[in-house]
Amino acid sequence: MMSRYYEIEPAFFAAVFIAANGKRKVTTADFVREQTKRNWHWSMKQKNEWIEMRHHSICTCGY
Repeated sequence: MMSRYYEIEPAFFAAVFIAANGKRKVTTADFVREQTKRNWHWSMKQKNEWIEMRHHSICTCGY
């Protein structure tokens, strides 16, 4: 199965969890796990760059 670009963001949101303090969080390891389920195989560096690049726009949509 080929990777699809539109599956990256859903993988990110699937990796988000609510921490004990009530805040939403995501770890790169969880993002890796979710992307692997969708046949995406990025390096940790690539995933961190994607998160950093989109952090502000993601935070404005309620997550």
